[in-house]
Amino acid sequence: MPKIQLVTNVAEYGLFRSFAKSRGRLVAASAVALGATYAAGLWAADYMFETSSSVVLNMLIITAMMMLLLVASYLVTVLIGDLFFPGPWREQVILGRTPADGKVTVEDHSAEFMIVLLLAVVANAFVINWAADGFLDRYHTEGFFRVRLRAEAPAERLAALEDIADPMNYEIWELPALKQTVVAAFDDPNAEVRQRAYWTAGLMKIIGAQDKLIDVLEGEASAADKHAAAIALGKIDDPQTSLEPLETLARDADAPDAQVGALRGLGLLANEASVEAILPLTESEHDQVMTHAHWALRKIGSKKARAHIRKIIDSEPTGLERCAAYDTMKLVATEEDVMWARRQFQRTQSGEEAGEGDCEHVIWTDYDNEQYYIVLGDSFREKLIKIVANTDAFKHREWFQRLVNDPAEPWRIREVADEVLRQIKEAEQ
Repeated sequence: MPKIQLVTNVAEYGLFRSFAKSRGRLVAASAVALGATYAAGLWAADYMFETSSSVVLNMLIITAMMMLLLVASYLVTVLIGDLFFPGPWREQVILGRTPADGKVTVEDHSAEFMIVLLLAVVANAFVINWAADGFLDRYHTEGFFRVRLRAEAPAERLAALEDIADPMNYEIWELPALKQTVVAAFDDPNAEVRQRAYWTAGLMKIIGAQDKLIDVLEGEASAADKHAAAIALGKIDDPQTSLEPLETLARDADAPDAQVGALRGLGLLANEASVEAILPLTESEHDQVMTHAHWALRKIGSKKARAHIRKIIDSEPTGLERCAAYDTMKLVATEEDVMWARRQFQRTQSGEEAGEGDCEHVIWTDYDNEQYYIVLGDSFREKLIKIVANTDAFKHREWFQRLVNDPAEPWRIREVADEVLRQIKEAEQ
């Protein structure tokens, strides 16, 4: 089997000899090659940024450009050698001609030739990159995603948005061009891609995207689109701009799915000014709306909600509504509620004893797999312990200690009380 060998003697290349038959022809060939290379490079950069929808095609174009660049640099290097290397270097080394006496009178200057060729390649690549407005850097940080977002397959466009949202790419989130790329995806014909683009804009906190997201909320978009846009506004976290549109959407009882999105957005904003708009939704006939209203109030944690939540609890709700109301009470209770909670604890049986199930987790999992506990899966008695602990744990230390020491209490109740005592000790240190 023949072995592959690296040819280092320029005289053995034998490339493009027809262009080197005369200096004039070599000058013309070099000029044409450079012009074609620069023109093709600028066209390729523009095409890949503005038109191409195939990463593979772009790789082929880049490969072809590198080959063209190498050819142009080779011809320029031969011209430089003809001008600056001593003697009839082009005739004897490149064209392989020998004098009448058969003696070669010049050196091949192979080392110098390779150095000049390398410098020519680097210089030409630099000039093309500069002329294309920093193509290589822009393609790496922006163009690659733009190409994928133009792909015909929605799955590829979704994958591009997923990659943009990857925390590993956090450093490029502030690039204006990348922000524009994400916002441009708001007009994608595929609903799933549009909604993922909304979410990505929220994750990147693109302030400039808020107007378009609000247009989605206030326009004729689907409930699913409004849901996603509302969450994005919550993630951007600019209450001055988005609070009112989110509250308006939350009141739209004809679109429960959009209401849920609005409540998620309001919960992410966690602004006390929205409490009054959220409170009525805790009595919604739609469980998703009702539980998310309670969750949003928990995220806000305002005592303004306390009287309303106590009223709900005192009406003795059942099932999911009772679970959500008790969860909210953990965050809005005041000292007035402590003795009530302790008495309620004594009167409340465990779910099994009462002949009904205790609460189960209701979880919202976001695109980035972050989980939000809309309803917590602890028992009502555990919730009551936490109401007391969150309100004034230090004053009721002895009560928690009695629960820990009481063998009649279930293991889980004693464990929760013990955790409260541990946190008290840590706070005192």
